[in-house]
Amino acid sequence: MQTSSTSSALLFARKRQLIPGWFKFFCSLALIFYSLSYLVVSSYWFASTLPDFITINVKRTPTYFLTMSLFFVPFIVSFYGLLQGRNWGLYGCLILSYLAGADHLYNLVITGYFGLGLMITAVVLVQLHKIKAAWAEAVAAEVSDATSTTAQ
Repeated sequence: MQTSSTSSALLFARKRQLIPGWFKFFCSLALIFYSLSYLVVSSYWFASTLPDFITINVKRTPTYFLTMSLFFVPFIVSFYGLLQGRNWGLYGCLILSYLAGADHLYNLVITGYFGLGLMITAVVLVQLHKIKAAWAEAVAAEVSDATSTTAQ
């Protein structure tokens, strides 16, 4: 008989296995990119003097730093949650992908520029919806297994 903690650990492991390898690779690259970018910008943000090649033309105040964090932290958290098999990570990635798609469509309509980002966003959205469906099946299978073991 499985306890709820082992059952949830098995479910998270099963969810992580349902993410394709290529998608894990690109999510890991994005997670590393956003984390390093955030660390680099943060380290320069609080430095007393900046190198000559860094030009930040805004006041370096906590308000601006929090605003900048609002752009980096959701990506980092969402990618990490998705790679860990968490539902909130999947939904965060879906929301951010829809926002990116809306931005690409806006640029297409306003400027007429068709970029590669729109096609990449479409591929990512399709894959995220496939993962969402597979995770729903995994949860349904876990629930049916749990009910069958309790009935015995």
